[in-house]
Amino acid sequence: MDVSVEQFVKSLTNSGLMASEEAAALQDRHAAVDGEEIASALVRQGKLTEYQARAICNGQTKHLTLGDYKILEKIGEGGMAQVFKARHRRLERLAAIKILPDSALNTPGAVDRFHQEVKTAARLTHPNIVITFDASEQDGVHYLVMEYVEGKDLATVLNDRGPLSVPQALDAVTQAARGLEYAHRRGIVHRDVKPSNLLLDKEGQVKILDMGLARMATEVAPLDATKAERLTTIGQVMGTFDYMSPEQAEDARNADRRSDVYSLGCTLFRLLTGSAPYSGDTMIQILLAHREAALPSLSAHCADAPERLDLILRKAIAKRPEDRFQSMSELIDNIEVLQSVSQAPVRLVDGPSDSRPSLSALVAETSANQVGAAVPPATASEAETIDHAAQLEDTSKQGLPAEIIVDAVVVAEPDVSVVHITDAESSPVVKSHRAAKILALGALGILLSWCLVGGVFGVIAWVRGYSDLGEMRAGRMDPSGKGTTQAGMILGIVATIIVALSIWAGSLSLW
Repeated sequence: MDVSVEQFVKSLTNSGLMASEEAAALQDRHAAVDGEEIASALVRQGKLTEYQARAICNGQTKHLTLGDYKILEKIGEGGMAQVFKARHRRLERLAAIKILPDSALNTPGAVDRFHQEVKTAARLTHPNIVITFDASEQDGVHYLVMEYVEGKDLATVLNDRGPLSVPQALDAVTQAARGLEYAHRRGIVHRDVKPSNLLLDKEGQVKILDMGLARMATEVAPLDATKAERLTTIGQVMGTFDYMSPEQAEDARNADRRSDVYSLGCTLFRLLTGSAPYSGDTMIQILLAHREAALPSLSAHCADAPERLDLILRKAIAKRPEDRFQSMSELIDNIEVLQSVSQAPVRLVDGPSDSRPSLSALVAETSANQVGAAVPPATASEAETIDHAAQLEDTSKQGLPAEIIVDAVVVAEPDVSVVHITDAESSPVVKSHRAAKILALGALGILLSWCLVGGVFGVIAWVRGYSDLGEMRAGRMDPSGKGTTQAGMILGIVATIIVALSIWAGSLSLW
């Protein structure tokens, strides 16, 4: 549309991007041309961005400045919010600004709750969590100011490049787990962990988005986003149901830190396979699959996945919360045990540990145009809402752990960065088998079957073998010793029977 110089200058002044004196001088210098030509000149000079120039020419200047921030461009949009790249007027600091729709704050007390949750989120300072700077209101518009992350979310990386290698996926999940563990210790549960809420910056660092925001009502359709990132906001069920724990689907108030463990496990499955762990044509089918279907086999979808990783994943996405890892630190411990056994340390920035690029290289290679954001791009709907422990007013009832002392040692090598974390209060849940000991007990039972001691050894081998086989079936013990355990158990049974028969025969002879 044609825009006169007068109209353009007036809109430019109203936008707050330029002082009236500077705008008036601009009008005097360009009296013979139209407004679009002035806009083009200002873009070439770097005084306006293309987004700003287009909005001014269209007379849409209402939100080009918010508080101390100048809006530079739109970087994301969904049912939950519009997200913009912005720059602070005085500090020149880049930020991501999320403008919330009226529908997100239309319930009684929603505004107060929103600002309270922002205060909570602003106290979270961790390298794997997107920092929340501020929240404010201007002309009835509520907005949130967050750290600007130059990079891509993992859903976009998957769409562009396909599944990650095992080292890449474990790197991403471990980083996310560290950020979530930090938040959990402070009583905050995310409840919407998924690839599109995990941002990967240019240095290969993973940052969690939307940590600590309050539950807010939305009016989006559950299938607005891509199939891999489907949503639901029915009743108290909030989150992305491809990654939602069974107890959260039943009632969001039931979701605690173990629900985040479940969602992160589902995220790990998708990072490795490119698909969600459960499929279905409707939301109900998928939610029922999370609750009732057999646990998916990682090895059936990812040939490179070691057997121990399959066990870890099955533990993370167990149906019942009490059967999962009880904290993110337990999950981290098990991943690090796997890495130490496989002798495949995660390479965070430098050269890849296999034929695929490192996490940091993935950001540069997925697209010629970098997406810088503290939010997913437009393909991942912002209606993918989260929730946290604000509704869990009595945190003592949630069984949150006491502070654990973590000893972190960084080992620097020319091309590898490896972080080892040990936790004095946690031990790996996937236990080593005791097959050799059980076999030895069974053999001693046979050798000493002429006396009562042999029966004792036999019974111990029998009981321990039965227990360990049960642990292996439940995925809590390394199954590689199954055959030896069975052999030891059989020897124990035979020894017990021999001793019992001997005692019986001796009793008959005495009689």
